[in-house]
Amino acid sequence: MPVSKSEDLRLKIQEHFNLIELKILCFDLAINPEYIPHQTLPEMAFGIINYCARDGLLQKLLDKCKQQRPHVIWPQLTSSDIFRSDDGSEKNDIEIIKFFRQCLDRPAFQKPFFRQSSMEAFDKAMEDTVTAINTGCLRSRDGIVLAQTKGKSYIENPKWIEQIDVIVDQIRSIRSRFALAMNQGEIESIPDERENQTYFYIINEGELAEWMDRSRRMVIHLFNNLCEEAKIHKLHEPE
Repeated sequence: MPVSKSEDLRLKIQEHFNLIELKILCFDLAINPEYIPHQTLPEMAFGIINYCARDGLLQKLLDKCKQQRPHVIWPQLTSSDIFRSDDGSEKNDIEIIKFFRQCLDRPAFQKPFFRQSSMEAFDKAMEDTVTAINTGCLRSRDGIVLAQTKGKSYIENPKWIEQIDVIVDQIRSIRSRFALAMNQGEIESIPDERENQTYFYIINEGELAEWMDRSRRMVIHLFNNLCEEAKIHKLHEPE
């Protein structure tokens, strides 16, 4: 049975490149490899193709492949060959969105900022959520794998990809603001040797806490808009 152009490209990439070479290829394309699922060769090849198709880098990817492996007959294709609107791809996208819902359904996005029990855990939860969305691997704060599926590069609906990118950017801005608050002393840590714990106190509580709460509400609101389009249950939006 003949394979599609996109499948032909994926098979040839995983046949003629190894994981290390694909990471180097990502750098050549100005792609952060951490944004691409990279546990196995097939998923990394698939992730690179989808990323390039989404961001207008597909021709550049093909040029790099031809340059580095000139003996291979590479297919000629466009983004429309990658993203297809069919029932199979939509069901696949919906399953990934359901996984993202699990990633965002956690206290770090629901509890008011001033009530977070550990600021270190709060920041780690933000980091782990971005990683899970990008790679499809959700871990606990101790590094234990809680769920494993496909990351955002496997989504085929271009509109949904853009919406997820906005959500990820918003979470990154929360992490950046948190790091700034820590560096500028807006959050002060005081160790409690008796409990062997560290308590954090917000100095500029009103402004910082309100910004954090507002930004996390925006994340949930944006994601719920996506849930509505995918016809899946929404997350509770904090008041």
